[in-house]
Amino acid sequence: MEATSEVGSALRNGDDFRASLQDGRVVYVGDEQVSDVTLEPSLGPGINVMAEMFDDQTNPAYEEATTYFDEIWVRGSPAPGRRHGRWRSCSAAAG
Repeated sequence: MEATSEVGSALRNGDDFRASLQDGRVVYVGDEQVSDVTLEPSLGPGINVMAEMFDDQTNPAYEEATTYFDEIWVRGSPAPGRRHGRWRSCSAAAG
């Protein structure tokens, strides 16, 4: 990959993603309150898949496929001069 003038990254890894879910939110599965969504058997596998996707963004082997470098600020652009996850740009376009 060609070097860029990247000044930072808007990316987080899988551990950061999991930690962001442990913020005191109140979640119920059926009638039961879940104390930790990352450990809940019905939610944990999906959370783990998402965490793996975040880890792929920070892996140089997958960087080009999973991220993009925002060189120019455009209205609605998250931040110029930073690397962003492609899934975020896809979900924004679909929304």
